[in-house]
Amino acid sequence: MLDLGTHEFDLMLWLLDEDIATLSSVGNLRHFSAEKAPIPVYELPRRCADACPIEVECPFSAVGLYLERRYKDLPEKGYPYSTVANGDESPEVLVRVVETSHWGTCVYHQDSHVIDHQATVLQTVSGVSATLTISGHSMREGRSIRIDGSRASLVAELKGLESHITVYEHATQKENTINFRIGPGGLGGDNGLVDAVVKLVRDQRPILTEARDVANAHLLAFAAEEARVKERTLNYQGFQDRLFRAAEVL
Repeated sequence: MLDLGTHEFDLMLWLLDEDIATLSSVGNLRHFSAEKAPIPVYELPRRCADACPIEVECPFSAVGLYLERRYKDLPEKGYPYSTVANGDESPEVLVRVVETSHWGTCVYHQDSHVIDHQATVLQTVSGVSATLTISGHSMREGRSIRIDGSRASLVAELKGLESHITVYEHATQKENTINFRIGPGGLGGDNGLVDAVVKLVRDQRPILTEARDVANAHLLAFAAEEARVKERTLNYQGFQDRLFRAAEVL
């Protein structure tokens, strides 16, 4: 949640433009474990590149993802290759990454406690409800947004070069779609952040997101994890107060 959810929470806070009152969250590690391996895990090598008997058909193969790029919608360059290879996307470096680093480890051998899906429900002080769902089994890598209002619904699909936003009017059933492209690098957010800083320094233009907003998105990630682990609904203001009191003690 801290790795991926902060971006989503940051976007949600910007769209909602009001304080969060309560939140609850559920999720667990349901699939990426030795017990859920397609064949007995002792028959699987620890690495995808080590003559794995099911590598060709496995949808989570590091060989298929980073070397052969045989899965749908994978880019030619940039993320995720630049991330796992520290910026050097040459074939020999990617081969070495898959053969020697943790990026090439079988998902059923990861011994990880990181959950593979999570759903968080938030409610604002005015009563607006919002849901964030993160899944390791989505049909595509990307971000989807749906906003249902009294007069229309907005659906956004942020998926690289084929991104679009569509507004559906309830009364007239009219649809209006805007197509656009997102460049490489964190679905466009990384480049956009640097671009905003440069423009701010050069032209003193107002910024879209302040540091306190970014910090708030991270706090929501911690709050969502506490709500999930403790299986309870949190009062978000109370969670913040408790966290800040603990920080003052430290």
